[in-house]
Amino acid sequence: MTIETKYNIGDEVWFQDNGQPLNREIVIIEPHICKDRQLIKYYLDFDDGWLADFYEQDLFPTKEELLKSL
Repeated sequence: MTIETKYNIGDEVWFQDNGQPLNREIVIIEPHICKDRQLIKYYLDFDDGWLADFYEQDLFPTKEELLKSL
C-alpha cells in the first residue's frame, strides 16, 4: 500500500481560524485508512508548543488559495 499526501512535514500551510487566515508548519502527518477511503490528518505547530490537527481538505498551500475557497 502506498500513502500519498498533499503536504510534507516542514511545509507551511494556510487555514482559517475564527475568520482569520493563519499559517503554520506541519510537524506530524497521521494517515487514517478506512475500507473505502483514506483521510490524512496534519498536526500544526503553534508558537506555545501546542499542536492543532486539521484534515487535508481544510489546509491550503497559499493564502490566496485559502481566500479563494471562502
